[in-house]
Amino acid sequence: MRTRTLGILALVTLLIVIGAVLTSERGTYAPREAEPERLFPGLAESLNSVAEIDITSGDESITLAKRDGAWVDASRGGYPVRFEPVKQLLVTLSEAEVLDHKTSDPANFARLGVADPSAESEPGPGGPGDPATVTLRDASGKALASAVLGKVRQLGDARFVRRTSDDEVLLVEGRLVVQARAAGWLDREIMRIERDAFDNVTIVRPDGEEFTIRRAPEGAPALELLDIPAGRELNSQSLLSRVAYALAYVDLEDVRPETELDIERLPPPLLASYATTGGIEIDVSVWNEQNVKWTVFKVVPPQGEDASPEAIERAEWLRATVEGWAYKLGPSVTLAWDTTMSQLTRPIPEPEPAGPETP
Repeated sequence: MRTRTLGILALVTLLIVIGAVLTSERGTYAPREAEPERLFPGLAESLNSVAEIDITSGDESITLAKRDGAWVDASRGGYPVRFEPVKQLLVTLSEAEVLDHKTSDPANFARLGVADPSAESEPGPGGPGDPATVTLRDASGKALASAVLGKVRQLGDARFVRRTSDDEVLLVEGRLVVQARAAGWLDREIMRIERDAFDNVTIVRPDGEEFTIRRAPEGAPALELLDIPAGRELNSQSLLSRVAYALAYVDLEDVRPETELDIERLPPPLLASYATTGGIEIDVSVWNEQNVKWTVFKVVPPQGEDASPEAIERAEWLRATVEGWAYKLGPSVTLAWDTTMSQLTRPIPEPEPAGPETP
């Protein structure tokens, strides 16, 4: 009996040892997970070589270029662009993974939004998520990566993509969101003059009408309108505020070099001349070119011994930022400058006739 028990124990021990060896070998030689298939293999190692990005979507297009270590909008005269969206696009393209190989039949390209970008198509808005063509080039002009980004899958977690070097349509992880509109790449806020820095503004309209709004003395309503015509009175403080504080937040929709405006052929501009409490002067010219309003700024630093170093520095920064450019601004700003005296004022009501005297 004892001999039999010892034999069973020896067999169990042997089986345990064999199992441990097999487990160890299986762990050592287990197949490794396959590397993900990249949309652009090797692009991650070449990101520092990217010097230009061309994006076309619908009837919008933009060319971003690296100049002197900074990114600019080369299609708009070299206006500076924000680095973060450029970085995000490059990293997203370099890390994009192929989920599935769909079709190589050109008959399906239009349906998936990856048709030949040179083919005629309906103009589109060029915004995020719209079909777009993206090409990355190095400093010599060589294409490092190029693809047509098609429709986003219904769930929004993948996008149909066709590399321009072949006819295969791929389903790629992520939305690969890009846009050709300038506003998506530029720093939209170009100026912010706080309300408490406002001193006065003079508006001169193209028809010659002129009026001034200024900060009122202490104890009076915040703003006052000068030279109100006889028989009229101020309509409301809110209308004055709309004009006076138009520079409190100035955002752009588009930009171009000022030199591209042929001002000799354009109608007279609307003028607005602002002065701040710190002595900074900001002269605004709004030009109407084929019903598109382009705004040009001129900044004059404070003068005299009383000028504070902070105000001078602020003026110099503003001048370096906005001068030399023509901006298409948000409509709320240009509409404020287009306000007329007849809107700011109203007729003074006729006094009510006195009733009959009571005996």
